[in-house]
This record gives sequence, structure tokens and C-alpha cells, in this order.
Amino acid sequence: MNKQTAAYIAYWLNANKTGTDQMSWGDIANLTHETQVGIYGFCTCESQEETGYRPYDDCPTEGPYHL
Repeated sequence: MNKQTAAYIAYWLNANKTGTDQMSWGDIANLTHETQVGIYGFCTCESQEETGYRPYDDCPTEGPYHL
């Protein structure tokens, strides 16, 4: 994980903790598998294992789905 991604995740973890976690559409568009797992502990690809749906380019093609 690079420093920019780590800072992005840290920012949103703090926002979730303090209740200021109102993501804009732009923020949502910037999510990746790595950032979504880092912020929420879950990526939507994990619930789509059977279908193979991968919402982000960096979603793993097979499990485990957490980085």
C-alpha cells in the first residue's frame, strides 16, 4: 500500500469514527478494492464470489478477497 492510499484510508477511518463520514460521489468514484477493504473491512466483490462480479480493477480474481 502506498502512502497516498494509506492516508486516504486513515482519513476515512477517522471520519467514520467521528461521524463525519459523508462521502461525495467523487469520493465514492475514487474507491478501489484496497481502499474499500481498508475503510470498511469489506468489498462488494466478496458477496459476489459466485458471479465473479468485480466492481474495481484491483479486486482479486479468486479468494481470499481481503488484502
